[in-house]
Amino acid sequence: MLLLRDHGTKSLADVLEYAIGYAEDGHAPVERVGETVETVRRLFEEEWPSSAEVYLRGGPGGGEPPRTGELLRNPALAATWRRLLAEAGAGAGDVGRGEAGSGSGWRRSRPPVRCGGPAS
Repeated sequence: MLLLRDHGTKSLADVLEYAIGYAEDGHAPVERVGETVETVRRLFEEEWPSSAEVYLRGGPGGGEPPRTGELLRNPALAATWRRLLAEAGAGAGDVGRGEAGSGSGWRRSRPPVRCGGPAS
């Protein structure tokens, strides 16, 4: 958040748009994610129960890891990002720039850092 605030060229909504879509609508995990999840099943079940709800279908205690090609969804994460957008001022119509786009929000008014020579 600090890097986006201080050096970003996109709004918070732009940055989170695709992440929210993948979390809500799902994405196909990489080929061996199910095998990897299975190797740490105990940790998911005992230490990370909220992650077990996502990565072990059915949750802790007998859920199955994702299969190749199966869509993996995380609606709770999408809801968290939507709340973050709402609190950052998404309802004001200009996410990341404060009330009604006044520029007084969480993003600083400094220009982004440019690499590779002087700014034009």
